[in-house]
Amino acid sequence: MENDLLQPIIFLGMVFLLMGVALLSIPLVARMIPEHMRIPNFVLYVYRSGNFYFVTSPLLIAISILYLVLLLLRGRG
Repeated sequence: MENDLLQPIIFLGMVFLLMGVALLSIPLVARMIPEHMRIPNFVLYVYRSGNFYFVTSPLLIAISILYLVLLLLRGRG
Protein backbone atom coordinates (compact mmCIF):
# COMPACT_ATOMS: atom_id res chain seq x y z
CA MET A 1 0.00 0.00 0.00
CA GLU A 2 2.74 2.48 0.95
CA ASN A 3 4.69 1.59 -2.20
CA ASP A 4 1.70 2.54 -4.38
CA LEU A 5 1.52 5.97 -2.74
CA LEU A 6 5.21 6.68 -3.32
CA GLN A 7 5.29 5.78 -7.03
CA PRO A 8 3.97 9.16 -8.31
CA ILE A 9 6.34 11.05 -6.00
CA ILE A 10 9.31 9.01 -7.18
CA PHE A 11 8.30 9.59 -10.80
CA LEU A 12 7.96 13.35 -10.21
CA GLY A 13 11.38 13.39 -8.57
CA MET A 14 12.93 11.63 -11.56
CA VAL A 15 11.27 14.12 -13.95
CA PHE A 16 12.67 17.06 -11.95
CA LEU A 17 16.09 15.44 -11.89
CA LEU A 18 16.11 14.98 -15.67
CA MET A 19 14.90 18.56 -16.21
CA GLY A 20 17.70 19.84 -13.99
CA VAL A 21 20.33 17.87 -15.90
CA ALA A 22 18.91 19.15 -19.19
CA LEU A 23 18.93 22.76 -18.00
CA LEU A 24 22.48 22.49 -16.72
CA SER A 25 23.70 20.93 -19.97
CA ILE A 26 22.27 23.64 -22.28
CA PRO A 27 25.17 26.10 -21.73
CA LEU A 28 27.69 23.31 -22.27
CA VAL A 29 26.06 22.34 -25.55
CA ALA A 30 25.84 26.02 -26.57
CA ARG A 31 29.62 26.30 -26.25
CA MET A 32 30.14 23.41 -28.68
CA ILE A 33 27.92 24.74 -31.48
CA PRO A 34 30.09 26.21 -34.27
CA GLU A 35 29.57 29.86 -35.16
CA HIS A 36 28.10 29.11 -38.61
CA MET A 37 25.47 26.72 -37.18
CA ARG A 38 23.97 29.12 -34.64
CA ILE A 39 20.29 28.88 -33.74
CA PRO A 40 18.30 32.12 -34.39
CA ASN A 41 18.27 34.51 -31.40
CA PHE A 42 14.48 34.49 -31.05
CA VAL A 43 14.59 30.72 -30.47
CA LEU A 44 17.68 30.47 -28.27
CA TYR A 45 19.65 33.46 -26.98
CA VAL A 46 23.17 32.86 -25.66
CA TYR A 47 24.97 35.59 -23.69
CA ARG A 48 28.72 35.07 -23.39
CA SER A 49 31.08 36.99 -21.14
CA GLY A 50 34.43 35.35 -20.50
CA ASN A 51 33.69 31.94 -18.99
CA PHE A 52 30.10 32.89 -18.13
CA TYR A 53 27.33 31.59 -20.41
CA PHE A 54 23.66 32.48 -19.99
CA VAL A 55 21.17 30.71 -22.25
CA THR A 56 17.49 31.54 -22.53
CA SER A 57 14.65 31.29 -25.01
CA PRO A 58 12.88 34.59 -25.76
CA LEU A 59 10.21 32.70 -27.69
CA LEU A 60 9.44 30.50 -24.68
CA ILE A 61 9.38 33.54 -22.38
CA ALA A 62 6.94 35.35 -24.69
CA ILE A 63 4.65 32.30 -24.89
CA SER A 64 4.76 31.95 -21.08
CA ILE A 65 3.86 35.61 -20.55
CA LEU A 66 1.00 35.37 -23.05
CA TYR A 67 -0.30 32.24 -21.31
CA LEU A 68 -0.09 33.95 -17.91
CA VAL A 69 -1.99 37.01 -19.19
CA LEU A 70 -4.70 34.75 -20.67
CA LEU A 71 -5.03 32.89 -17.37
CA LEU A 72 -5.33 36.16 -15.43
CA LEU A 73 -7.94 37.53 -17.84
CA ARG A 74 -9.89 34.28 -17.73
CA GLY A 75 -9.92 34.41 -13.92
CA ARG A 76 -11.46 37.89 -13.91
CA GLY A 77 -14.22 37.11 -16.40
